Order: sequence, then C-alpha cells, then structure tokens
Amino acid sequence: IHTTSWLESRVLTMATKTPSRVAVIGCGWWSQGWHLPHLAANAPHVVIAAIVDPSPLPISTLSSSPLLSLVELSKKYNNCPHYNSVEDMLADPKVGPTLDGAIVATSHASHFQVGMALLKEGLHRRSKGSDSVVDAGKKRSRPQSIHKALHILMEKPMTCSVDEALEMSKMSMTYPEGAFVINHTASYRPQTFVAKEIISSGQLGEIRHITATMNGGLMWLFDDKKNESWVSKTPWQKGEDNKTPMNGNGYAWGQLAHILAWIYA
Repeated sequence: IHTTSWLESRVLTMATKTPSRVAVIGCGWWSQGWHLPHLAANAPHVVIAAIVDPSPLPISTLSSSPLLSLVELSKKYNNCPHYNSVEDMLADPKVGPTLDGAIVATSHASHFQVGMALLKEGLHRRSKGSDSVVDAGKKRSRPQSIHKALHILMEKPMTCSVDEALEMSKMSMTYPEGAFVINHTASYRPQTFVAKEIISSGQLGEIRHITATMNGGLMWLFDDKKNESWVSKTPWQKGEDNKTPMNGNGYAWGQLAHILAWIYA
C-alpha cells in the first residue's frame, strides 16, 4: 500500500551494513518452498529472525514431500527461534523489538489478526521512541519519532472481508514509517509484462472490454477435505449491529486478487 519508507530504510540498512531481521509468519508450503529459501539466499544482508506457525508440524497437499516441522525449520535456518503465535513472538524482548520486517503467509482468515498485531507493534514502537521538543515553554511531540520501523509483506488476499481490508488499510496509513505491501506474485510474471506492454503500446487499439480467466485442472483442491480452509468460504459471526460481514475466502476469493491486479495495474 505504501513503500517509500521501505526504500529509504533499505538504503540506510545497506549503507550501515546492518542485516535486516525478518520474521516469517506462516510456515506452510509457500514459505518453506519460497520465502525461507530466498531469505536465506540473501544472507548476510538478511537474517531470519523468527518463524511462526500455530501448528508444530505444518502440512500441505501441494507439497510432494512432507513439510518440515518448526523444530526442523529452526535447525535448518541457523537455530532461529520459533513460536506458535505472532503475539508470543512480539512479546519476546529478544525478538519482537528487534524485527525490521515480517512476511505474513498464514491462512487467509488470519491475515487481519496477524496484520493488525504487527501494525500495532509498529505504532507501539513509535510511541515509545517519541521524543519531545520545547516550543515556547511547552512540550509537543514530533509527528514522527526516531524508532526502528517495522515493515510488512502480506500475501494476497489481504483479508477475507472488505470491512477488514478497509480497517487494516486505514491502520497502515497511520504508520507511514513502515511499508505495508500486499504480495501479488502473478503481477510480476513475464507474461504479465508482455501483456501490459502490448496494451500500453496501442497495438490493440482502444480497450473496451476485458475477459480475464485462470484455467487449470484443480478439482483435486475441492475434492480433498484437507484443503477446506483454503477453498471454502470463511464463516462469519453476526456483529453487534446484527449484520453479517461479507463472506470471503475460498479459492475464487484468493485468485480473484490476481485477476483484479492484472486489470487495474
């Protein structure tokens, strides 16, 4: 959503040769096959500071081999500490306050809870680091204090509810010191760049209608009950106003993020 501060802090990090300390929250197939190996490959510029997953033994039907347990992942990545919740990680004085960034690759339904916890940690850091200046005999706080910013990369979909997405977006805007970015990997595929170039060049003339689809033999996703949390909509409880938030999650909800990103980018 906003990235300028991340670029500025990255330049500062590289200039001071201080490695970025990154936590990976959610240690399923995507993190074990992508995020963790790539972070490790960027050493010594990056340190995997912590791993978090509510399950000590993550499972996935997408992996051809069993996933590593949290203990095994910890040993594989320099004995980094592991936790069962983001709250436990942030509460650890040796880890929480030292993080530069966090990657959120948890279940879709938990994105809101995890993202809000991380944003609140950033705001807490800012309030603790807030210094005052004397102006005409009165103390006033500077709008942005000097503190260790916390940057967040969250996998799509942002949340399973439009209301939650708006609330988290507003919260992120109150913390401009930290970047808050939603990861749309399909937007960076070579085919996407080719399509964008063809459309931008005017070769196709005026675009008046778009048809975008994603096709594949994926019925096995729906047939296997182990994938229910991924392909089924999220059940919602009625709120205080006796209204039920918009149902989200499910395979279409998650993949629609890619299609909308293609169209609006």
